[in-house]
Amino acid sequence: MVFSVELLDREGGEIRASLFNEAAEQHYDLMQCGRCFTLCNGIVRPAQKKYSVLKHGYELVFDGRCQIHMVDDDADIGAVRLAVQKIASVTQMAVPSSVDICGVIVSAEHPQEFQTKEGKALVKREITVADDSGHSVLITLWGDRARLDSREFAGSPVVALKGVQVKEWMSCRSGSMAEAGSMILNPTFLPEAQRVAAWWYKGGNQQRLTYISHSSSQLVVFDLHKERPR
Repeated sequence: MVFSVELLDREGGEIRASLFNEAAEQHYDLMQCGRCFTLCNGIVRPAQKKYSVLKHGYELVFDGRCQIHMVDDDADIGAVRLAVQKIASVTQMAVPSSVDICGVIVSAEHPQEFQTKEGKALVKREITVADDSGHSVLITLWGDRARLDSREFAGSPVVALKGVQVKEWMSCRSGSMAEAGSMILNPTFLPEAQRVAAWWYKGGNQQRLTYISHSSSQLVVFDLHKERPR
C-alpha cells in the first residue's frame, strides 16, 4: 500500500513524499490538500523522475515509524507553486517534457470511459486551453479530474495546470495531466490567472487562436465560436 503527496514549504521548495503500508493506512485521510503538516522520521532518496513532475533531485519516504501532524495554517506557505510558461512556447520544447500552464478553458468534451487491452477501466476528458500568447492546446484529463461535473468546465473558467506532460504526434503537440500533477479551477489568487482572465474578457474571447494540437499541414487557426477542428 502506498500513496504520494507533493509538499511545498514557505521558501517555495517542493518535494515529493511517499507513504508506505502502515504510514499510508494511518495518514491517507489526514493529509488533506491545502493544509499544513509537520513530518518526521522519513528517509531521503534520489527522486524517481518518471513518477514525479517536480524538479527536486530527491524525494522523501515514510514508513510506520513516521510522525505526521496537522498544524495551523501558515500564511507564508502558498497553495501552489507554478512556473507558468506560455502555450506558444510549448511548440519549441523538447519532448517529452513537463510544463505548468495557466489559461482559459475554451472547450471541454464529455468524459469517455474505456478499457485498456489489459482490461483496466479508464476515464478521460479532453479540454482545450488558451492563453494570452494567442495559442491553444489540447489537454487530456484522467481519472477523478475527468469525472468532474461538466458544469465545472462551462463558462470559460480559468485553470492552472501543474505538471502537464507534453507529447508530440505527427508534428503537433498536446498535453496530458498525470495523476501527480495539480489542477486548480478559477485560481483567483494567482497573478497569472488574473492576467489571463483580463486578456480573455478584454478581447481575447474574440481572438482567432493558433491551435498547436493540429498538424502544421492542417488547419491551425480556429474561431472560438465554432467547434474545435478535428
